[in-house]
Amino acid sequence: MIKSVISSKKFKAIILVFSCLLSLSFVSVLHAEEVKAEDQKVETPTWKSNVELGYVSSSGNSETTSINGAFGATYEVDVWKHAISLKSLFSAATDADTNEDKTSAERYTFQAKTDYKFSADGYAFAVVDYDDDRFSDNDYQTSLALGRGFKFALSETSNLDLEIGLGYRQTKKKAFVIETELSPGVPVFTIFPEEKINETIVRLAANYTADITEHSKFEQKFSVESGEENTVSKSYSGLSVNIAENLALKVSLTATHQSDVREGTEALDTITAVTVVFNF
Repeated sequence: MIKSVISSKKFKAIILVFSCLLSLSFVSVLHAEEVKAEDQKVETPTWKSNVELGYVSSSGNSETTSINGAFGATYEVDVWKHAISLKSLFSAATDADTNEDKTSAERYTFQAKTDYKFSADGYAFAVVDYDDDRFSDNDYQTSLALGRGFKFALSETSNLDLEIGLGYRQTKKKAFVIETELSPGVPVFTIFPEEKINETIVRLAANYTADITEHSKFEQKFSVESGEENTVSKSYSGLSVNIAENLALKVSLTATHQSDVREGTEALDTITAVTVVFNF
């Protein structure tokens, strides 16, 4: 108990110091930025969007169906940039004994993000994340974070964005029961009640993009949202190759790790996907 209280005080102290440093960073930008925001305006509003779709079906000794899709859109006007992303995954298999279809994976994620340019290499951001994995111990997990971003042009064909910020996260845990055996024929039931966990978080993120060739692109995203109860780490790696003017083939790997999960739940989830991308 004492150790928990000490840990809580340390985390709150870190949050306080971090808030002060972040506030000073914004003040320094507002008062010392040489490049005016007006110089970074996008004169003509631009809109970009894409749809991804992947499908796998097998039959014979095992019958499975997997569908994954995604939609993304970006809109830039003046010194503002708005982006949304929606992803879904569904997988089902046919039970050989009952011949009934059983869902084995179902997940939906959503992100909305707004950037405000201070200069050519600096911006403020606000981001909202929502994750609904039907086969995790969470009913849902959602977060909101505000902070500052830094842009780095590593070369003519590669760029790196780094972000740091503060936010708030709510996690709703499902109520469920796990059955184990204390000894042969003696079952033991562990009951996990439904609960909501609300916590302040520190968010760190990085986004790297590189044009490998004229027709291929690599993207790596990584984010960490650390709170007093749980740390959520997300990684996304994607390689896309254009096969037509507005059509591309993409291979991607998505990984999500939760530091605090209940018994019987895996801490790491990964999704490997091959999708067709329609750009418009």
